[in-house]
Amino acid sequence: MSKIQIMSSFADCPLDVIELIIELLQGDLEALKACSQTCGALLPLCRKYIFQSVLLISSHSIGYRAYRSRRLSTVTVIRPKNWHLLDTNPTISEYIHTLTYFISTDDFSNDDVPCVLERLHHVRSFDVISRYEKTDWKQTPPRLRDALLPVVQSRFITRLVISVSGFPITAFLACVNLTDLSVYFVDFDYAGVAEQEPSTLISSDLNFEVVPRLQLFAYGFMGERYAMKLLNAKCPNGGPMLDFTNVRTLSIYPGEQSNLATAHALVKITNNLETLRYNVYDFITTRFSCIAASISKPSLSTLKRLHFDFESVSHCDIRVFLNGIREELGTLSGLPNVIEEIAIEARMTNFSRADFRSAWETLDTVLSNGFPMLRRVKFDVQMSVKSDDVPRVTEELDEIPTRYLPWLSNTTNFLFSFLTKVIAITPNNLQVVFEPL
Repeated sequence: MSKIQIMSSFADCPLDVIELIIELLQGDLEALKACSQTCGALLPLCRKYIFQSVLLISSHSIGYRAYRSRRLSTVTVIRPKNWHLLDTNPTISEYIHTLTYFISTDDFSNDDVPCVLERLHHVRSFDVISRYEKTDWKQTPPRLRDALLPVVQSRFITRLVISVSGFPITAFLACVNLTDLSVYFVDFDYAGVAEQEPSTLISSDLNFEVVPRLQLFAYGFMGERYAMKLLNAKCPNGGPMLDFTNVRTLSIYPGEQSNLATAHALVKITNNLETLRYNVYDFITTRFSCIAASISKPSLSTLKRLHFDFESVSHCDIRVFLNGIREELGTLSGLPNVIEEIAIEARMTNFSRADFRSAWETLDTVLSNGFPMLRRVKFDVQMSVKSDDVPRVTEELDEIPTRYLPWLSNTTNFLFSFLTKVIAITPNNLQVVFEPL
């Protein structure tokens, strides 16, 4: 079909049908670009969705490619190469609802970033990332800080990801519609909190009776102390600065033993928890310290999903992780619960043969009792090994369900899956993926 024929066919379509087609394509950037070039009448509609999600970066930003791979429908605006896109098309700023900004020290000596940020008035989801350059909030130029805060505190904002060391906690007071908050790489020395939290961030117009009521909260590496400060932060009237009682999805990072208090405090204060995620990287502690035992009674009657996510790039023993899961599940099995789904994901590099042959059976046993509402158990295991070890590791992974998880493999009460992926690391660091057919 020629371009003229396509234009003619679109011209014959009712406007509401065309709008529906473009709306259905909003997650496919290439399709939207193609449509916008097919017919001039489609350009305004396509542009609305093409620029709905934008990633702002410097040409020297580190690590953004991995971040971008998870946001395939996001337009990347690189400074200074194609910065003119936003600078010369001010109407585009009206379409931007999802914004990710990688702070770079290269931006500190220029005013172009603040100029763009000052035009963004409809952002609903905002990721502020500085983990790769470890930028501290106090080191950020005042002009840039003054441009960032209005976006963070916009009445349209419902989701925030903050990864800026020392980001002021009082800034969240104005985020009255915020429901989804994630913090990581934000911990700093709290010895002088008053000094680092200027009172000028607290507007005299704020109604302290109306605070953000979070429904999703996550903290990650270097976010434990900050999360605890958020939990304990008070408004000038003595009330909580953030309301955690209605959190439905909670992602915790059980890091070092000394930082587990944050996880305990969070699961204890929530009353409507539905999904609890444990994110574990290069597991340091020998236990989860029975975090499950601290879950509030109201949440025990609402908690339906448990997700355990383990990633190790060192020689960490997976048995430590599996034993931690077993203890958590053992605690929950002895309590009244309505858990319907348990998912365990593990991505590991370099571990011994013994790792496969222990700890699995105890998981099978603990799951066989105490979970009357269980409907699905899913394991997703990914191993990165030397190419010579691929056949052995593949064989040992394949035998885990039938040999070490007999009850799960034979039950008909719920769905059980055990997915595996083996990645061969070659001498030149190329990765070859082996997956079951």
